[in-house]
Amino acid sequence: MPAVRILIGMVMTGPQEEALEELQAAVEGTEVLDADFNVGRERKAQLLEQLRTQLMRGLPTAADRAALQSLRDLLESEAVEIKVFTCRPLHGKAYIFHRQDLSNPITALVGSSNLTAPGLTHNLELNVDVLETNGAQALAEWFEDRWNDKFSREVTADLLTMLDESWARKEPRRPYPGMSLARLYDPVAMSDDLIAAHSTLDRFVDQLFGRVDLSAEADRQKVLFRHYATRAGQEILV
Repeated sequence: MPAVRILIGMVMTGPQEEALEELQAAVEGTEVLDADFNVGRERKAQLLEQLRTQLMRGLPTAADRAALQSLRDLLESEAVEIKVFTCRPLHGKAYIFHRQDLSNPITALVGSSNLTAPGLTHNLELNVDVLETNGAQALAEWFEDRWNDKFSREVTADLLTMLDESWARKEPRRPYPGMSLARLYDPVAMSDDLIAAHSTLDRFVDQLFGRVDLSAEADRQKVLFRHYATRAGQEILV
């Protein structure tokens, strides 16, 4: 079965920086050139860092985890291939579908919708279908030219590694392999990073309960028992 190919087009620092670069070039009387090897490599790195940041934001759900695991399987099986176009900003969005149909072998959509949930379901977008064979074929050739461009860099393997190192991996990573709970929580030998993680979690939970004045475990336990008693309809003992 042919693979789904995705070409990511916009890997820039942002529209403001892009406009400033154009203005600076106009002032200096120079031309904004396409990427060279080093710039292309830098833009690929920028994209991967953006994706890595997105993985760390928000509150993950079971559905998010399942979707990312499914994507990981598709990437590994080569059912999906992803590249990033680093030569220059590529803002066009085109969705091109090939099928075994002599009368209509290629169908395409061109418009403003990004390949995102808001872009496909919520935003007010404008797209047009291209059913006429010559027009759809021209779009397919346009895509092939950019897919095969020397500045279109493969990121499939990078994404596989990123997903395998993230919270979405299939097998949860054990941060302390070979160590028992008794050893991890030894009050004398407890590691600094584990202490810091628990302190961060304590502060977060304190804020959820509207308290920022709790410093001891006994104080937190009293708050928790009071909330439990209230929810259970029991008398609160002082």
